[in-house]
Amino acid sequence: MLGGHLLIVLVVLWTSLVVSKPVQFSKKVAVMDEKDKIVGYTSHVFFRDDETAYPTPPVMPVPPMNTNSRIMAALQMQFPVGSPNITKAETCTWTADSNLVHHFEDTVYEPTNDICSLSPGEYTWIVTSDYQISIGKFPNTYEFTSKHANLALMRTGYVAGELAIIPATPNSKAMKGWNLLSGTYSIPISESQNPNDPMAYLENVLYPKMNAVFSLLPCAPTLKYGGENEFFPDLLPSARYIQGMCADNYYVQYENALTWKSDGSSVCVMNNPNATCVVV
Repeated sequence: MLGGHLLIVLVVLWTSLVVSKPVQFSKKVAVMDEKDKIVGYTSHVFFRDDETAYPTPPVMPVPPMNTNSRIMAALQMQFPVGSPNITKAETCTWTADSNLVHHFEDTVYEPTNDICSLSPGEYTWIVTSDYQISIGKFPNTYEFTSKHANLALMRTGYVAGELAIIPATPNSKAMKGWNLLSGTYSIPISESQNPNDPMAYLENVLYPKMNAVFSLLPCAPTLKYGGENEFFPDLLPSARYIQGMCADNYYVQYENALTWKSDGSSVCVMNNPNATCVVV
């Protein structure tokens, strides 16, 4: 009798193990170039308990809050409450340069708010209403995980731009080039203040404000203000980069979405055969 009970228990255990064994699935991911032309395909393999068992979506990141108190005070002086601003609260944001959708959950911050301590590379930055300078690094023009709206993470933005940390060479000194180019914040804010001269507020108001703040940094002597093309070459993503980004992104794997249609309608939860990254 005892042996019978053991047999039943073993059968139940064996059955539960068989049932709970993850099943392998794969999805075909279309790899497209910077002109939204399909250049190849790759398969992404993943495991789930069953075809409808979706994993937990990515968690919302937490912005670093370690901006120097002296810099915070200067930002508060330059951008008091009520200053021209923009708040982006969508769950995903459209970017016309690449047709990508950047979900807030995809945001990756630099762990520091200190511009002077950044390693060589290209970065985006934004000043938000909590008077933090949030920073994200980008390897190419897609700026995936580091778009200004991502860095703001639904906080109100006063000004944003780009930053290039350029190391010293035998023929030149180290330099930190910066600008105020942001199609989501700085430029629209400037346009709202003077539609007849869209860049006037940016150059005549936003630039002096941020220049005053940055002049307080210990690395101020190495900072240089410039335009879009002065420090930032047009770094287009490789097909391999796009392939990896598509294959490893939760929203591509489980919601068939990473981009917007060319007409601007959201495909956050819809399949789009003309997008930069699609599951087919």
